[in-house]
Amino acid sequence: MTFEEVAGEVHAAISAGELAGDRVVELAVALEGLGVAVPADLDLHALLTGFARLDRSVRTVQRDLDATAVPGRLRVCAPAWGDGWLRVAYGGQASSTGFDPRQSADPLAEVADVAQEIIVEALWTSWPLCPAHGFGLHVNNTPEWVCTGAKHHVVAPVGRLGGG
Repeated sequence: MTFEEVAGEVHAAISAGELAGDRVVELAVALEGLGVAVPADLDLHALLTGFARLDRSVRTVQRDLDATAVPGRLRVCAPAWGDGWLRVAYGGQASSTGFDPRQSADPLAEVADVAQEIIVEALWTSWPLCPAHGFGLHVNNTPEWVCTGAKHHVVAPVGRLGGG
């Protein structure tokens, strides 16, 4: 089972309210098989909910890649060197910043920032760009893409570049 398959199943189970009992254990075992550390005393529901939250953030940022015609896909991964922390990957490169899937905060701003770093490194160009000024955008904590050119202004919420 791939991360994408596990992420899809976790997301579907949480959305349908069917994340309980044997299903929780089955999905946690699948994550552990993919390299995500699952301590015996861990709240598995919290782990899977956090994983789904991270996956949802990655999918939201992917909409911005699609809207700006950046090729490739973002994904959640757990590289062997990552000590069980989840990473965002793009073009075969995993982020150096890790995400604890048990965190309770929404990781969207951090995922957008990390995705921007690995995309810029992979493509050797600024991303995303302000459509009005051509300057590279930065993500704030709201999370929104902000142009810091001649006059600071919000371009779009993360996941809504190009009006998406």
